[in-house]
Amino acid sequence: MAFAIQATQPDPTLDVDVVDRATRAPTRLTVLGGVVAVGPDSPGMMVRVSGGETVGEHVGLYLPGAEPVPADDEVTTWAEATLSRVVLTGTSQLVAYGVGEAAVQLVADPDQGGARLPYLSFQCFGGFPLGVRYRVTILRPS
Repeated sequence: MAFAIQATQPDPTLDVDVVDRATRAPTRLTVLGGVVAVGPDSPGMMVRVSGGETVGEHVGLYLPGAEPVPADDEVTTWAEATLSRVVLTGTSQLVAYGVGEAAVQLVADPDQGGARLPYLSFQCFGGFPLGVRYRVTILRPS
């Protein structure tokens, strides 16, 4: 079952210059967050494996409002994804749903001269529309 991005609502970006305590090097901390609405292409369908667990479907997006990261910057990234909204109606069955395995990659964009853009991916479980809150933290030299 494929999930698709239905809408995004980014939060304001937090961008702060800090100093690395170990090296005293100036460092830039960027936090991108927001909510993304995802939903299955075929509502109400679930795929199960032999153990009874639902199979997660990977969903991904380039983060709205993110600035390109130069190709030569050493960067540390973290990604988080949690449920912010789930709507279930008319069901009396046990339903498994959720998100998991959040990850962020810096993907080179040929239109940006090789600079990298953050691409967030995560797994969705269940056959229902989900609201997913995300937060991506990027730490790099100033």
